Amino acid sequence: MGPDMRTSYPVSPEFNSEFFKEPENYEESPLVERKLTVDLRHQESRAEFIRDIIALANSARRLGKEARLLLGVRDGDPARVEGIEELVNRDGGHEALERQLLHIVRDNIRPPIEGIDMKFGYVDDRYVAYILIPPVPTDQPFQVARDFPKQNPLITQGQWWIRMGESKHEVTAVHGGKAGWPHPFSVAPYPLPSHWLAYHNALLAHPTVAEAPDFAELIPVLTNHGSDAMGELLELANEEQGGYRVVVLQGPAMSGKTTLAANLIRQLCNYNLDALEEIRSREEFLPPPFPVPLFLSLRHGRDWTLRSIQSRLVHRVNELGRFWDQRPQEPERLFEVPGERWLVCLDGLDEIWNEEDRRDFLGGLADFLSAWPRVTVLITSRPWIDLRDQLPDLHVVQLAPLTLQTIEEYVEGSVEQHAQKDVVLEFLSLIRRDSELLELCARPGLLVEALNSVMGERRSAWETAELAVTATSYEPPSPTTEPEPAAGFLDQAPTDLPAMVSADELIWEEPSEAVEVSEDLPLEGITEEPTVVDEETLQPSLTTGYLLRVLLEDTLWQREVQRQSLAQTTLGWWSSLCRFAFRANGHWQQFPYTLLHNELHDDRLVAFLLTLGFFRRVALETYTFLNNLLCAYLCARHIARPLCEATALLKRLVEPVRARTQTLLEDLYGPST
Repeated sequence: MGPDMRTSYPVSPEFNSEFFKEPENYEESPLVERKLTVDLRHQESRAEFIRDIIALANSARRLGKEARLLLGVRDGDPARVEGIEELVNRDGGHEALERQLLHIVRDNIRPPIEGIDMKFGYVDDRYVAYILIPPVPTDQPFQVARDFPKQNPLITQGQWWIRMGESKHEVTAVHGGKAGWPHPFSVAPYPLPSHWLAYHNALLAHPTVAEAPDFAELIPVLTNHGSDAMGELLELANEEQGGYRVVVLQGPAMSGKTTLAANLIRQLCNYNLDALEEIRSREEFLPPPFPVPLFLSLRHGRDWTLRSIQSRLVHRVNELGRFWDQRPQEPERLFEVPGERWLVCLDGLDEIWNEEDRRDFLGGLADFLSAWPRVTVLITSRPWIDLRDQLPDLHVVQLAPLTLQTIEEYVEGSVEQHAQKDVVLEFLSLIRRDSELLELCARPGLLVEALNSVMGERRSAWETAELAVTATSYEPPSPTTEPEPAAGFLDQAPTDLPAMVSADELIWEEPSEAVEVSEDLPLEGITEEPTVVDEETLQPSLTTGYLLRVLLEDTLWQREVQRQSLAQTTLGWWSSLCRFAFRANGHWQQFPYTLLHNELHDDRLVAFLLTLGFFRRVALETYTFLNNLLCAYLCARHIARPLCEATALLKRLVEPVRARTQTLLEDLYGPST
């Protein structure tokens, strides 16, 4: 057809010839249908046209994007423009054709498709047309309004279709019963592979995952059954039918729970990203084959209803993946995407300090699991919370302390990469000689921090004096002057907190002079206050005292203070703890919870120490220090003076804490002035 033929047919305003080019993004193929013609003389052709419009309208409704039916194009690979000149001439011109086609749509499709429009113009010198179908978020899918035709109907009232398929080349009108996702974009988004790619890449870049140390590969972290912790978590996460709905990862502070969870997320993200790249290369619409991970910290949460939990999770999902610009009505329906599974990692159950808040959370979580059966939940927690009777289908993965052999292999491997081999080997020698020091270093996080400090790869408080905590006497603040706790911290401590670590997991030497437990035993005769010692006078040589300072104060204590934003609240807590250790060891080695409460004067401090694992339970509501070395270190920090000035105070302690305290005083303050 020559150029002069253009004057025979009018061109619609805003006609867009670009629509007839192959879309750059294959994910748009459910929104585009190509037809050579519509023969209005035959009922079969009219019925097929109704079905095509319904399928396109429902695709637009699902994806929230405009759909197009292109006329005058022979479908193929590639599609070929042939024009509709014959159709226009036969049906009385372009206006008559438009009226007939839109009349068929209005009479045979319910609900009405608001805003449907038709445009005519030229592409490659051929006259073509397209029907524009806007995304209309109707309550019900678009469907056949009445049997068509009335006699011997080819399509029946209530039938509906949607354009979908596993790949671009298989996209076709599928009957609504097989669609699997009836929601419009205004109710819940339908994720495409590009959404999943963006989400997983953003999750990998999130600081929680990106900055998590990968020491799970350097230090083999085992469960209490001797299995590889990461391998067991991956296996549990990938279980489909019949798997556990809740996996609880338990371990004391610095045992690597959050790091393992972050590494699990990293693994699943990488698995899914590799698979999604293959899916995209094949131009398919399949979901990620592995569980989609999601991470949420429980640190400062308060309201834990089902609605609140869902809201927090979907906010995080969209924050990472940008599944929608305007919040849909029910975004939580992402958790029921056909063929998809989720692994929701909830970090720090123990950081919901208030017992009532924790009960509310567990109730809301149980409701969440009931509502969304495609979701598995991984909870990290310290061991003093028992969940076995509070959540369904629960499995506990208990992290075991590092063995001496594992520590030796890790430390010796570090020696090979470090110039200061002597100091690293000395560090290892200290651990080998002292089972109680080994017990503290058996937590991966503490081991890494201690070794880094020994090798000079972190600036400890010995060098910066950032933790200038002096062992002065402590008077508890009055209720009127007590600092406000940080948001989300303990309002009222529970009275039955169990110990962090069970007795069979620990190395323990029974004190030789233990005194019978008595709540009423007076603490008499301890009136002498220790000398205030300048922290800069402490000896930074590689000794047991130095390592304990790094492990207990620089790392464990300060990490928890920072995690809970408690810098102001805990100003007097350290000296209060040291004073209690000194007073208690002069009279008994075990003490009831009520005595802890009465002597430390602050329920939040008691809960803080229990969650750090400074105490362990030896009987019902009866506690002792984690081990003698920890107690001795606290006593030494309370005495806070050279050994030659501490003779009288040392006599008030019992063995073996007395001997350990004497050694630590030499480590920390020297034998004399």
